Amino acid sequence: MNEARLAEIEARCEAATARPWINGETSSGYRSIYAAIVSPETPRPLVTQLRGQNRKPDAAFIAHARSDVPELVREVRRLREFYEAWREVQNGIIDFDLHNEAVDRLEAAEQAILHPDPGERA
Repeated sequence: MNEARLAEIEARCEAATARPWINGETSSGYRSIYAAIVSPETPRPLVTQLRGQNRKPDAAFIAHARSDVPELVREVRRLREFYEAWREVQNGIIDFDLHNEAVDRLEAAEQAILHPDPGERA
């Protein structure tokens, strides 16, 4: 997956209605699971009904996609940065200053992976 594809995915997600998304069962006589969003522009929830057996996993997936996808995109980018820095070190950069810069980037990426910023989940 290249950066252009990752940007397409991110753009679709950003274009979707912002959170909060919720899901649950209706009180009707038949089994109906829904994923709904409530936004300032919409006076009532927008609802997607998923009818049939075993639809809870589908509703949970739909409801969580708006927050999960951006987190996954950030993680892919963070891991790519780590990989690129690692590759620079592995390729045996001759220039001492470039080597130190690559090692610094590698260490920074490693810290971001081991200790992610909690604010990035928002």
